[in-house]
Amino acid sequence: MRSVKTRGGFTLTEMLVALGVMVLALSIAVPVLMTSRARTRRVDAVNSVRAALASARQSAVQRRTVVAVEFVEDVTSATRGDRMFIVDKSLGITDDERVIGGAIELPEFIKFESVPPDWTLENGWDGDAQDLADTLDLLDGTVSPYPDIAYRPDGTAADPQGTTSIVLIDTTEGLRTVLMVLPVTGLVIEPPHLQNPALPEGPGNPMERGWL
Repeated sequence: MRSVKTRGGFTLTEMLVALGVMVLALSIAVPVLMTSRARTRRVDAVNSVRAALASARQSAVQRRTVVAVEFVEDVTSATRGDRMFIVDKSLGITDDERVIGGAIELPEFIKFESVPPDWTLENGWDGDAQDLADTLDLLDGTVSPYPDIAYRPDGTAADPQGTTSIVLIDTTEGLRTVLMVLPVTGLVIEPPHLQNPALPEGPGNPMERGWL
């Protein structure tokens, strides 16, 4: 008696079920991956600003002169992140010698918000008025969204009073966060959110929550 061999394979129903499971898994995984990537991008942006300020302070001590971080808006691209430059403020040096280490670029889609929170004081440091024209020439005429943040040769912040805030915005989601640089010490702190601290927490607080 001859045995009947069955043919292996999948039925159409089984294939459709498998395909449906794959589509469902992708629909869950893709948003999770995109959210994770966006958060990584925002954390990297905060770390880049912190690192630039720390590098400027170290350079000021090593060079025994005032060194500042310049903030530059990149208006040429909606996706490219804004930039920072660490600049030696010494007198009598050429423009080629001023920029230390080249441009520091923020991750894609991360921009400097040009409108600071209402409750912070934006006064920069005493040298801004004298070196503004030089800074604009050095950075190809690009307008900086903030006063530069400078450090003296002893490592202290050149801003004698007031808090200088740096507002970062993720343009893909409209999320913001703030880094505040304290006067004299140059200590960098991060407020937990961008809501107005003069008002109570809740839906009536007009400002959006930050990303941190």
